[in-house]
Parts: sequence; C-alpha cells; structure tokens
Amino acid sequence: MRYVRHAIRHSLSQPGFSAVVILTMALTIGAATAVFSLFDAALLRPFPYASPERLVRLETHNPKDMGATLDVSLYDFEDYRRRNRTLHSMAAYLSWTNQLTGLGPAIPVHMTFVSADIFPLLGVNPVLGRVFTREEDVLGGPVLKAVIGHALWRELFGGRGDAVGRTIQLRGQSYEVIGVMPPGFAFPARSQVWVPLLARYSSYQDNWISASLSKTV
Repeated sequence: MRYVRHAIRHSLSQPGFSAVVILTMALTIGAATAVFSLFDAALLRPFPYASPERLVRLETHNPKDMGATLDVSLYDFEDYRRRNRTLHSMAAYLSWTNQLTGLGPAIPVHMTFVSADIFPLLGVNPVLGRVFTREEDVLGGPVLKAVIGHALWRELFGGRGDAVGRTIQLRGQSYEVIGVMPPGFAFPARSQVWVPLLARYSSYQDNWISASLSKTV
C-alpha cells in the first residue's frame, strides 16, 4: 500500500507526465487488442464456408496506374466464366449500404448483389427457405428476391418461420424474402441482405444498356 500511495502522490505532483503515460498505455492496449482481434478473425476462428482454403479472389489490375486494383466489371466476369477451364465455379458480388423499409422505421443494412452461384460455391445452405436459382438472376427474370441474414431475420420477423414469402423494400422496390442464412454467415464484410446480381440493373430503362447486358448473360 505504501508504494501505491507513493505512486499516486507522484502522479498528482506531475499531472502532465502522468497523462502522457496513461495515454500511451491506452493506445498500446488498444493497438494490441485490435491486432489480436484481427489475428483471431483471420487465423484462429474458422471461416463459415466449406473448404475456405480453396477459395480465390479475382481482381483487375491497371498497369497504367501503378497496378491499382479495380473491381471486375459484369462484362469481364461473364467473359471469365465462359472461358474458365481452371476453377470449379465462379461467382460475383457487389456490396454497399442501403435503406430497408416496409416493416416499420427505415434501417440501414449492408446489401450485397450476388450471382446465383455464390451460395453453392461457398457451400453454405440457408436455415430457412432457399437461395436464388439461375432463372432468378437473368435480365428480365424474377430478380426481386432477397435472402436475409440470421440476425436481421430475428430483428425484423422475431425468428418466425413465416418470414419466407414476406416482402421488404430496398432501393424503392419490393423484394420477396425467400431464405434466411445461418448465424455467423455475413459474406462479404458484414452483409445482411443478398439479392440477385441482375437486380442491380432491373430498374434500368435504357434500351442500349438492356441490349448490352442481354448479350453477356
């Protein structure tokens, strides 16, 4: 106790120095916690996918811009898929935050457009309902379908089985909920709602865009 009292008196006599020490310790502990969290997520905790060691990510690099990484366009993806002779399966996705409405106050959700092959490729099945078919991921097809995450299912529908068949509003359009994914599945990066990739273009009215997409899918 004597040493503790001495340390307290010393700290009170030099508040500036003590503040620097405390701040340094706080930053060090925070950095160590962040590093461990990353290590735990990346190495210790297994990915919730079948055979994650076989998954690869394709990117486009621009040699004219110091090799900057670019997203793969829909046209390139369809070309890669047609020409593929190496990979067992290929799928594409595109994510951003959107507003979900139609079930009370609007809430922000991390929404991901995915090609129909994404769930079979990852080897993950829904706990309720089903995932998309290829017929639901073509331009002009019934693309306004949605698969939702487990936590969002509990938040919106209280975990009830009658969630399948209900509708939610996304991007100003009504999407039918057809499935619920298992706990822990959030590919990629905290996704909460998945819709067919071609739903991204379903509201386009430009005939040239529609004709161009029809040639690639």
